[in-house]
Amino acid sequence: RNTGLLRRQVNLSGVSNGKLVFWARVNSFESGDTLAVRVSTNGTSFTTVKTFVNGDDDNVYHRHEIALASVSGTFWIEFDANMSATNDQVWLDDIEVRGVR
Repeated sequence: RNTGLLRRQVNLSGVSNGKLVFWARVNSFESGDTLAVRVSTNGTSFTTVKTFVNGDDDNVYHRHEIALASVSGTFWIEFDANMSATNDQVWLDDIEVRGVR
């Protein structure tokens, strides 16, 4: 497909210094193709914390770490791919939410 949405609910109650860690590989993006990484505290209104665009598409896995210091309790993570063709590709691997209890 040329689009895709992955959304998961996570509970960070009692956790400090939260962070989202994942590996991403992006290939064949053209102008206007994006992969947005978003978080939400209510599952409805999302804030973009990272966007992949044309130029990030070297077809090599890269590790990404995004601080979630202001997030506590239940929240949602979303990966939203909006691409123009079926040969535009995104791979996500080892998606983790980490923190200190």
